[in-house]
Amino acid sequence: MSNPQTDNDHADGRRPLLDIAGCADYISSSVRHVRRMVAERTIPHYKVGHFIRFDPDELDEWLRRHRRGGDDGRPAA
Repeated sequence: MSNPQTDNDHADGRRPLLDIAGCADYISSSVRHVRRMVAERTIPHYKVGHFIRFDPDELDEWLRRHRRGGDDGRPAA
């Protein structure tokens, strides 16, 4: 039996875009901090009309690029 496609599913396998609250939850941060990063243009985002949206795949890559500590050769923050 196949799963019915919902409005949030993408036929090409992409995950749905997140709003500010969804992004804050996704990166374990506050809405205020996400808004500040958007204003500073330090987090990847899209403007759709007057709405701000975030691609989870781009956030994953952004988080990987900004990782500190471990065996990436950078000092832990």
